[in-house]
Amino acid sequence: MGMWLAARSTIRKKRGVRLKGLAAPAVAACLGLFTAFLVQGLPQTALLAPHAGHDASADWWGHWAEEKIVYGFHKGIVTGCPDGTFRPGATCSRAELVVLLLRVLGEEEEATAMKRLPSRFSDVPVSHWAHGYLELAYTWGLVAPDDERRILPEFPVTRAEMATVVWKAVRRFGLEGVNGLGQLPPFVDSGQIPVEALEAVVCLHALGVVTGDDRGAFRPNALVTRAEVLVMCVRVLGALGNLWDIEGEVVCVDHKNETLTVDTGVEQVSLRYREDSIAVYQNSRRLPVDAIAAGSRVGVLFKEGAFPTLSYVLVISG
Repeated sequence: MGMWLAARSTIRKKRGVRLKGLAAPAVAACLGLFTAFLVQGLPQTALLAPHAGHDASADWWGHWAEEKIVYGFHKGIVTGCPDGTFRPGATCSRAELVVLLLRVLGEEEEATAMKRLPSRFSDVPVSHWAHGYLELAYTWGLVAPDDERRILPEFPVTRAEMATVVWKAVRRFGLEGVNGLGQLPPFVDSGQIPVEALEAVVCLHALGVVTGDDRGAFRPNALVTRAEVLVMCVRVLGALGNLWDIEGEVVCVDHKNETLTVDTGVEQVSLRYREDSIAVYQNSRRLPVDAIAAGSRVGVLFKEGAFPTLSYVLVISG
């Protein structure tokens, strides 16, 4: 088995955000992670999910990660499967994890350029959908082949492996000050965490990227699910300060004209919304748009255009 190493002046641009001197996107269209690269030959338009957060028949409806899944659709991180599902309980492969991380961290262009290179892995032909991403992951130290030059790209990932890979990737983006050496993570099963994953788990826990289950266990050897990978991805965006297009205090909500005005601390920004196409959440609960009140602190995502339109609102407080 291969070694598995582990808009306005205050409206954040959707690509090219600078984080401590390094670029990271506000939006990463992760069509490859859960869909396009798994369903060969389908046009991109066939991979668009039904309207996220408003389809009661969707398989994420009522799921523990529903809020983050809906966020992921609106953020552009995932698109869903061709049949309109997300399959949150399905396992995630090594290749899928690598693709998600590198696209979220803004490395799509670099990975695309590396598709031109010959493959250094015996089980990843140049025609493999993740070839360029896996080559880039190798240069980052995220993956390493075994003696037969294999990395087993379709092999499922454990939670400990996920943490190791995620930490190796995100610490390149200005998080060097977080240090987990010599510490133990506060989980009831910390003794089961592989030594090579301890630093990653400690650091990601300090950043709020990884947490335990309701028993306080990390379950390092459990296979990671698609929902868990997406949730970690969303938390990574938060750790990098790139979670929202804008964040601030609601000044007013004009339901008649379907307009939300937010004070960012620098200026007031008014954005239109459509009641039938906006997702609103607070404390993991879906809310009607009229539950947004003046004085609430919110994080919002919007669709770009001549008139930016709100698509997702998280009521942080109030």
